[in-house]
Amino acid sequence: FLPCSGGPLVMSIEGGPTITEGVKNYMSYYLAEAVTAAEDTGCMREPSVIALAKMLIQAVNAKPMPTKTGKISSTFGSPTLRRLLPELAPALQEQAHRQQLGTPMQLEDFFNRLARSLDPEDPGGEHALVWAKDMKAVVAERQREREAAAAQRLARAEENEAYLEQLKEAVTTPMP
Repeated sequence: FLPCSGGPLVMSIEGGPTITEGVKNYMSYYLAEAVTAAEDTGCMREPSVIALAKMLIQAVNAKPMPTKTGKISSTFGSPTLRRLLPELAPALQEQAHRQQLGTPMQLEDFFNRLARSLDPEDPGGEHALVWAKDMKAVVAERQREREAAAAQRLARAEENEAYLEQLKEAVTTPMP
């Protein structure tokens, strides 16, 4: 998937993408994962995800700004959202449920996954993708890794097939 903005990445004063850019990336990641899943994941659909992201950005920007440099969402990045999300998520989940954007379980999943994406220590690696300084480079690197792993699996399968043929020949060849 590609970042929703399509333009140059706006960097936060914290050194990574701004909250706005990161939330756009998260939306893209969330929706792409739902579309490419082998079975229905129960994820919310695009209009609900977009509405929820807008609500989140509005809630972030409603917080008092520590400096006069602009909106929180366009100035700060993932460390700030990581601090704000636990406070904002319950009210946003309730508001989103009232607006029928998703079921309580879908909304909880959305915010839990967003919180995991904010954790640089998360073993799932969502942080490295959603909050990457260069998402296209991260996606390209992951694609190269998947291709290399697939090539290794294919090579092992061919080696195993050749070995199996040798075993079959050894078993079926009559002894002198």
